[in-house]
Amino acid sequence: MKRLFMIVALLTLMLPLAGHSETTMALGPDVTVTQLSDRVWMHTTRHVLENGQIIPSNGLIVAAGEDVVLVDTPWGIPQTRAVLDWTTRTIGRTVNRAVLTHGHEDRIAGLPVLRSEGIELFYAARATLGAAAREGDVWLQDTGTRIPVADGVEVFYPGAAHTPDNLMVWISPEAVLFGGCAVRADAATGLGNTADADLQAWWRAIHYVLTRYPEPRLVVPGHGDPGPAELLVLTRGHIARAEDAARDAP
Repeated sequence: MKRLFMIVALLTLMLPLAGHSETTMALGPDVTVTQLSDRVWMHTTRHVLENGQIIPSNGLIVAAGEDVVLVDTPWGIPQTRAVLDWTTRTIGRTVNRAVLTHGHEDRIAGLPVLRSEGIELFYAARATLGAAAREGDVWLQDTGTRIPVADGVEVFYPGAAHTPDNLMVWISPEAVLFGGCAVRADAATGLGNTADADLQAWWRAIHYVLTRYPEPRLVVPGHGDPGPAELLVLTRGHIARAEDAARDAP
């Protein structure tokens, strides 16, 4: 009963945001933009893997005063150009800062476009981009580091989880948490790609986030639909089951 009350309370807090979530615009056959609040949009790219599986990947666009912040690129160069063009047309300002939440292709495939536009980049460490890293970029590196990127936009490094370098982004006053691939959607049946994951550190990272941002109104995962803070708890459940499976493996 207590858990049900918590979920209802969280969904109630989300109502001002959920009212905008029905506004989805297609920018092409494989990329859409969905409005989450007056100044926050989610871009979603549908990417086809070699085995034919279609994977949706989320990022954000945030209008923050005079700045426009892109959180992760779409999963491809044409899609990234489409999102940047849409931002200029619709918001009336160009993206000038970008947070890359880790170094996998679903987060950085549009990096050449960001470089060509001279956009300031924030990410965890040189290893996130490897040879593509530059000294002028902003690196967080140490667990617990948080940096204000723009008005009401804070990037946070909770430590290793889905990857050693995964970042999260907090947007206030909307209380939107972009958890990226370190947070699983409600429909997820497991942790997804764990090739670079640290399961023990992942649990600690989620606890750290819950401590730092205890009442997000909306949590946006890297893949799948946004949801309430319960997504963080569900993710911890997936981690616990993955750890149990690892211990039981021969």
